[in-house]
Amino acid sequence: MYSRKYTPQYEWLEVELKKVDRSKAPWLIVLVHSPWYNSNTYHYMEGETTRVAFESWFVKYKVDVLFAGHVHAYERSHDKSTT
Repeated sequence: MYSRKYTPQYEWLEVELKKVDRSKAPWLIVLVHSPWYNSNTYHYMEGETTRVAFESWFVKYKVDVLFAGHVHAYERSHDKSTT
């Protein structure tokens, strides 16, 4: 599970985010399955566990864009972070 700290996935992501060289990769783009924020009531809170686990990292490491799938509707937002 992604939200459990110290799993291989959690540790891998932490290492990868720390080593991003913005002079070589000026854009930091993240893809997730379930959207963290959406207005579709049928999919309410489906991405909450990954949001809680990783949102602070994505703010800290200045992720430029986060794309999500799963919900078959188009939505966009900006700077929704609560951290």
